Amino acid sequence: KRRWCPTAAAVCSGGSRRTGAAMLAQVVVLVVVVLLGVNNQRWTAVDATAFESCVPDINSTALGRVLISSTRIDGKVAQMVWVEDPFQNGHLPIKESVFVRTEMNSVYQSRNYGKSWIDIENNVTQKGERPAGIITMYASKQHVYFLPPYGTTYSTWSSANGFKIIDAKMRITSMKLHPKHQGWVLAISPSPKCYDSKLKGSCYNSLYMSKDAAATWTLVHTYVSAYHWGNVESNIETPDTVYLSSWVNKTGDQDKLNPWKMAMFKSNDTFRNDTQLLMSPIVTFAFSEYRVLWVATPHKAHAESLSLYVSLDGGRTLAQTKFPASYDALHKGRFSILDTSEGQAFINVEHGYDNWGHLYASDAADRTFSLSLEFNKRVPSGAVDFQRLKGLDGIYLANRAAKTAKGPAETLISYDKGGEWFRLPGTTPECSFGRGCHLNLFGKTAEKILPPIYSVASALGLVIGVGNEGSFLDPREDISNTYLSRDAGLTWNMVRNGSYMYEFGDHGGILLMAKHKATTREIVFSWNEGESFHSCQFESVDTQIIDIQNGAGPEYGSSQQFIAFGTQSENHDNFVYHFDFSHLHSRSCQGFSFPGQPESDYELWSPGHRLGGQTCLLGKHSTYVRRKSSAQCVNGANWERQTISVPCACTREDFTCDYCFELANITDNPQAAEQCVLSKECKDAGYDPVSASKPADCSGYFNATQGYRLIVGDQCVHSLASIKYGPKAVACDSIIGTHDNTTENVSLNSLWIVLGVVGGLILVALLGLMAWYSVRLHRVRYRPVTYIQDLALGDEL
Repeated sequence: KRRWCPTAAAVCSGGSRRTGAAMLAQVVVLVVVVLLGVNNQRWTAVDATAFESCVPDINSTALGRVLISSTRIDGKVAQMVWVEDPFQNGHLPIKESVFVRTEMNSVYQSRNYGKSWIDIENNVTQKGERPAGIITMYASKQHVYFLPPYGTTYSTWSSANGFKIIDAKMRITSMKLHPKHQGWVLAISPSPKCYDSKLKGSCYNSLYMSKDAAATWTLVHTYVSAYHWGNVESNIETPDTVYLSSWVNKTGDQDKLNPWKMAMFKSNDTFRNDTQLLMSPIVTFAFSEYRVLWVATPHKAHAESLSLYVSLDGGRTLAQTKFPASYDALHKGRFSILDTSEGQAFINVEHGYDNWGHLYASDAADRTFSLSLEFNKRVPSGAVDFQRLKGLDGIYLANRAAKTAKGPAETLISYDKGGEWFRLPGTTPECSFGRGCHLNLFGKTAEKILPPIYSVASALGLVIGVGNEGSFLDPREDISNTYLSRDAGLTWNMVRNGSYMYEFGDHGGILLMAKHKATTREIVFSWNEGESFHSCQFESVDTQIIDIQNGAGPEYGSSQQFIAFGTQSENHDNFVYHFDFSHLHSRSCQGFSFPGQPESDYELWSPGHRLGGQTCLLGKHSTYVRRKSSAQCVNGANWERQTISVPCACTREDFTCDYCFELANITDNPQAAEQCVLSKECKDAGYDPVSASKPADCSGYFNATQGYRLIVGDQCVHSLASIKYGPKAVACDSIIGTHDNTTENVSLNSLWIVLGVVGGLILVALLGLMAWYSVRLHRVRYRPVTYIQDLALGDEL
């Protein structure tokens, strides 16, 4: 059934208008389609509306319609996973199949991006067995595993073979799927005593492995706490490499053993013949992006505190991380590894305050950490107000206490990986820096109250959030509004009064929004990056939208298909809504190879520093191709961005404060305030950075810090700034004393650096000319990145 809305106001109603005949017709069609396409398996169609059509409330003949469908489910959505279609005819993989699990432990599947759904209880439950529901789902690219709350019968689904019910003959409480080999699984199974106290023996967790999609299992290890597959991209590991933490003394109940006295093991053959002890004792371990291994151990001098070790080579070498002098112990194990996606790590460490912690940034080896931001907002669960602007290097947003740990919050942005932080500008002349007024946005610590700052890599330069304009972040929800930036946080606009939830689609070409924590009958959307918004009624009764997602494309946020979850206020029924924007525009975008021209739908855009319009970030000037906001056309899910980068000469902006150094607290001299000086804590501890740089086997000269280090990943070329801020050459036999920023030292490398300046400037000029005259920009494909989500000891980590 398909109905076009009769009015330009787009009154598209929901289930209340469906007739019995229409519902019966839809069910019959759905059953026929399923029987023809899914190998005669048992399916149960759910109560779903036919597609409705919404004509946006605007006077434009160039815009088409939004197709809307809704499906009633038995509870609020607790989990959703997308699965790739392996048959894409050479295109990037599209995630056509999607599963949702409700709070009632029911599972529904859609095989058309969420347009229609089926209850798959019969497919995940053994015939004759009392349905127990599904407590969680684990998904890889093309496999889904369904775990019940009790019993030993499980089910799997693959895009190639459909459903399969398996009796594993053991209870499974958690899984980790192999990052490369489909069907390889690690799983934890508690011993029978854990479920029946009357049985003899002990309660402990055993780790099992399967290489045939959970059909058969092999015991790997017992008394296991944490576990992880190895690095499939490493040339020093095998596909069978496994890491785990366990107790050496395997006696008694596992939950009664000391969790601070475990050992960490590694094996390259899943512990058949190879067992390597990496470290003991440990508390836990975790992997972050690019396979950085973090191991937390009990601190030797401070009770209830931790030391953190890091390895970049799979545990072959484990180096202890160094924090500034007075913060070398991680207080009571409360720290969060926030981001390691750009070649360095950011860690928030709590120092005695439940709601604040200091933010530290590492060097390239992730071993030495420098203070980046004091009093960064966090909560005991480990969530931290610190977020990377995805798709662009080096840009982060964070909330901190304005003056002390008990002060109000303010929002800051950094364009140099946390080297310097700046307040956000207001959106009107009445709210300006000179008047002490700034934009302040809520972060992840308030995620259960208001939507946090949000960006996706596919919507380049777009970032959205909820907050207020004023001196500080006001926690009152009723004065919060929704704000959008399309230039990576440089300027902002208030796009909606009140708080809204949001999601991007079509690489930023669509922004879909709904009122937050309020009932509504309409959604609003923008096709021109917030310059205008249009409403579309999707329901005939008041409904509260709980969440909106866009995961069907090869990159999150690239599809024109949206899924939303909502609860109707009248009868508390729960629905899954699907919004199809593929009919909104009548044409695909053109002019990709000549952006910026009047006849092209694309523009050239360069992110810039907020100070003086600086466009060199991290030592390079980058230019991106993206759709013009006014272009009424579709990017398409498989659209790939273009970028070109030209290196810049090094300046002070390319350097940050080195270990134990911090920005000078000088308010009346802006130039002096940019200097990095030895911190009071390190000075009181007797730390001398020059002597600390001297190697034990020093011969001739060694490089010593001048209080600065080049930002990790910075690509600037040598200049006079390299001499002023880079490391200096010091004779091994010279008298080394307390560091003084004003002491002059003759650098052995000065001549070479000066020559490098001239050569670097020539290189910049040549590359600039090449970029200017280049007819064809090189393509860069951005792959989705999995980000650490506020790991904290005692919680997920």
